[in-house]
Amino acid sequence: MGLNWLDSIDHLKGVGPARVKLFQQVGVSTVRDLMFHFPFRFESVAVRPLATILDQEKVTLKGQGRDATCGSLLWWQEEPGFFQAGGQ
Repeated sequence: MGLNWLDSIDHLKGVGPARVKLFQQVGVSTVRDLMFHFPFRFESVAVRPLATILDQEKVTLKGQGRDATCGSLLWWQEEPGFFQAGGQ
């Protein structure tokens, strides 16, 4: 059984009552509404050369370096809302 444009989004797999309420707050109640709902902002997390990054631009950092005091290799990865650091 396929979905119709006018079917409620609660027919979609993984969309329960709580998610339906969230979608309704932004005016999405049917499959058609969902297909034509575009986010206010899109933030890319694509890997780019350092030379292409502009001043004050939001970026995702990924790299490695050496701790000058003890010589151990450190690694880090930073993404929006996520920071992880550790040694090898």
